[in-house]
Amino acid sequence: MARHTRRTNDQPVDLGAAAARIGFETTHMATQPSRNKNWMLGILLLLLLLLLCCAAVLARAQRAETAPVRYSWMPNQVTASWIYTRDDYGLATQPGMLPPGASITQQQADSIPWQRVMLSGFNLEYAYRKFYPWELLGSYRNESGNPLGQKLVTYASGVGYARQFGRYAPFASLQVGASHTSSTGDQYLLSAPATGLATLFTGGVDVRLLPRWGARGYVENQYLPFGPSGSVYWSAGAGIFFRFEPQR
Repeated sequence: MARHTRRTNDQPVDLGAAAARIGFETTHMATQPSRNKNWMLGILLLLLLLLLCCAAVLARAQRAETAPVRYSWMPNQVTASWIYTRDDYGLATQPGMLPPGASITQQQADSIPWQRVMLSGFNLEYAYRKFYPWELLGSYRNESGNPLGQKLVTYASGVGYARQFGRYAPFASLQVGASHTSSTGDQYLLSAPATGLATLFTGGVDVRLLPRWGARGYVENQYLPFGPSGSVYWSAGAGIFFRFEPQR
């Protein structure tokens, strides 16, 4: 086949090369919109991802607003409880011992085995909780019981630690004060009422039943200086408390 050329300004023109160039330019122009579409698709996907992240953050914030409030504090509180105490010092009546002023006969005294102090009474305590979970405490205990008609009154103050978990608030405390004991006999080998330094270690749990009211259970170790080597009282108590601000 004859090759057709034309002259422009006396230069030969290759029609085949020109056709190839036109085809390349046409193909390049056809692929350019495809690349633009890919960029637009990527941008749209990125925007969609950002919207999903924003929606997740907003949903989490909404759940946090509607979730039940977990209190990180507790109001001031007053507690009234009944307390039962046993002493570790075997003082009571030795077999055959008849305490002065006793209303029993010697025959009855001869049949009495060794006894231990068993007291019961009430305990009032106030907790100041400005420094939650630490608290400042003041308490008053008044107990009485057998043997020898002992009476024990204790005034104490100290510090405690209480942490609330929902309705429950476990606590522990250390208090120091003064105890006054008296009896109808020569208890602790003392011939007269005596007063001495006392220390109290207490642990237990409060259970909130109503916005302001709840129940308490606890155990307590009380050291007293009475007797030849001192004496340790173990107590268990239960009662109710009142908080000066409501909690729901």
